[in-house]
Amino acid sequence: MAYIEPGECKLTKLNLIYNETTTTGLLTYVNQFDIFESIRSPVIKAVVAVRDTSGALDNLIIGIGQQVEIEFTTNEKTTWNYTFTISSIEPVTTGSKSDAKYFLMNLCSKDYFVGTNQNVTEVFSDMESEKMIGLIMNKYIWGNRSRNKKRIKYETTKGIDTISFTSMNPYQAVDKIRRRAVSRRNKSSSFCFFERVDGYVFSTIEELIAGAKTDPSVRDGSRNFFLDNAPRKEYKNTNFRTILAMEQVKYQDAELLAITGALSCDVWSFCFATGLYNKKEFRALENDGEFKVSSNSFRMPKNLMQEITSKNNPMLKTYYIDTEREQERVEKEVYLRGYVSKLLSNMINIKVFGSSELGVGDVIHLNLPVVDSRSVTENSEVLSGDYIITKVRHMITPQSKTQYFQSYELLNTGFLNI
Repeated sequence: MAYIEPGECKLTKLNLIYNETTTTGLLTYVNQFDIFESIRSPVIKAVVAVRDTSGALDNLIIGIGQQVEIEFTTNEKTTWNYTFTISSIEPVTTGSKSDAKYFLMNLCSKDYFVGTNQNVTEVFSDMESEKMIGLIMNKYIWGNRSRNKKRIKYETTKGIDTISFTSMNPYQAVDKIRRRAVSRRNKSSSFCFFERVDGYVFSTIEELIAGAKTDPSVRDGSRNFFLDNAPRKEYKNTNFRTILAMEQVKYQDAELLAITGALSCDVWSFCFATGLYNKKEFRALENDGEFKVSSNSFRMPKNLMQEITSKNNPMLKTYYIDTEREQERVEKEVYLRGYVSKLLSNMINIKVFGSSELGVGDVIHLNLPVVDSRSVTENSEVLSGDYIITKVRHMITPQSKTQYFQSYELLNTGFLNI
């Protein structure tokens, strides 16, 4: 195989599939295609921009429900295969007098296309959350399509639950389970359910971050990223990556965190069955140490947090529950607010060369410089650190040499100096 430069890939397939057997190649008609992943979405989606200047596609029937297969090889010599289903087609008006026709094909995974046409109406009683998800995916998504079954990576949940589903599609049902799930190992219970090219993940953000602590590639390998002008000191190898563009989307706002209850919150619960009240408290100064956060990331100074919390009363909320067993979910809500609000307050977008190794849920390390009016002197202790990838946009442009770049949405993985 010829050498593929960073920022390039070898696009070998982009085919329209009829009746699961007949294929038509679309490579010569595609201007651009993007693939989207997110930890907040249970499905991978894609958009393909098609341009037909000769009318060759006039007699081709392209419709909703047909499949599109995409195959490409990156400069890491890894080949990836995607099979999508067309969910909609949008004509594009360019204003040109040319007879060329332009349209967008919006794609989703076949699982999602099948799932949105299914209906879940049943009760799951006294069952673990991960078991419920497995049953729903097997029954309503894969069914008799056993060869299409994907691996699901589960984080173990705590306790059992009873949930009634009425006229929901399978992904809505899974989202309801996710919102109620309580983690056995992580106080935040910040569960996500999302799709990657290699399967599904049901995990807390906290667990994903903790898993990176023992991965040497985060700090000294293929997950270690630099701006061109960031100082590089004593790195054992040159397998680093370059940040091509960066935008700080959100900054940590301590006052806003106080208002939203991320620093201090009191939650009262009232049980209909027993008539008892219960109070749960969250205080960031005391409870943030229970979270698994990265020590290699920006953290709010303790003295600043003390000053902010002393000026603001705790946020108050009330939950009504059916049984005392629901108390675990009340505690989850208290900790979840404190954890996720602080994570979401530090967000960065970057553009990098395309990589088959990295996807949503992975943790990377950014080396970002301190820039003053005179020079770049050292890595910034505030901006540099470990970040979790929460969104990925794969941007592929077919040309004589196909270009491949990625855009990442990143959340800083640390927030408290204790």
